[in-house]
Amino acid sequence: MTLGPLDYLVVGFPGNQFKGEIAPAINEARQKGIIRLVDLIFIMKDETGGTVTMELTDMPDEVKAAFSSAVGDVEGLFTPDDIATLARDVPPGNSALIILYEHTWAVKIKEALINAKGVLITQGRIPQELHADFDDELDAHMAENAKLRASAAE
Repeated sequence: MTLGPLDYLVVGFPGNQFKGEIAPAINEARQKGIIRLVDLIFIMKDETGGTVTMELTDMPDEVKAAFSSAVGDVEGLFTPDDIATLARDVPPGNSALIILYEHTWAVKIKEALINAKGVLITQGRIPQELHADFDDELDAHMAENAKLRASAAE
């Protein structure tokens, strides 16, 4: 079985107020075959930094219910060391959801690259904060092109 690329997210929730509200969006991506949820860990820190870690099966009923369709996917690949490392960035008095997911949309592309004897040379991700800058530059470029076309048509 070919495994698609794996990514993880650590999503913080100030004041330990996580109730599973993001589950519908995650479930929708799963149902569309875009991702497969590989692991899901919940971390809660008290005001002194004491940490409680829970697997999906240990979470409150409303959270379990929200993620119930994902339970069959979760393989528990995070090690205790992984979890401890990722939990360090969660501030005291806050909680976090750590999600490990597979990009299932990429599996066929990966298989085609393997069959074509392609070799991954590099890959990366453009940070979200740069998207707005790119959008602004693209809008300015398109506006300038529209002005040039308009003046050429005159």
